[in-house]
Amino acid sequence: MKSQKGFTLIELLLVLAIIGIISAIAIPALLGQRSRARDKSSQENCVSIVADIISAYDKARENGVDVSTVGTFNTNIVGTATTSQIPVVLDAKNP
Repeated sequence: MKSQKGFTLIELLLVLAIIGIISAIAIPALLGQRSRARDKSSQENCVSIVADIISAYDKARENGVDVSTVGTFNTNIVGTATTSQIPVVLDAKNP
């Protein structure tokens, strides 16, 4: 009698079931991590934009510009944006 090589159908189904269970646990966790990373990146972009605005404000004030007449700054940020989407005027002499 020759020796049989390979796996039985039960063994293959068991391996597929284990892979399915692991996938069902891992995929939602990974998708949630991507969302949290995207939120953190947007938050860091907003912090960077505010820091740039404060720096421009301080620089204009050091150069003798009356910054009280330049305008107001609304801190209510809705949604997310990158710095390439927000035009920031850094020349306080010509607002």
